[in-house]
Amino acid sequence: MEDSRIEYEQILAILDEWIATYEQEFDYLWVQGRMKVLDKSIKDRREKLDKTFIKIPFTGKRLFDD
Repeated sequence: MEDSRIEYEQILAILDEWIATYEQEFDYLWVQGRMKVLDKSIKDRREKLDKTFIKIPFTGKRLFDD
C-alpha cells in the first residue's frame, strides 16, 4: 500500500512538472507569435512613413513632407 502511495505521488509530481513546462512553452509561443505580428505592423507603418519623406540628394538626410 505504501509503495502505491509513493508511485501515485511521483506520478502527480511528474504531471505537475509537465503541466508547468507546457504552460511556459505555450506562453513563450504566444509571446513569439505576438512579436511577429508587432514586427509586421512596425514594418508596414515604417514603409508608409518612409514614403512621406523627401530625400535630399547627396546628403543622406530626409525632409518630412506634410
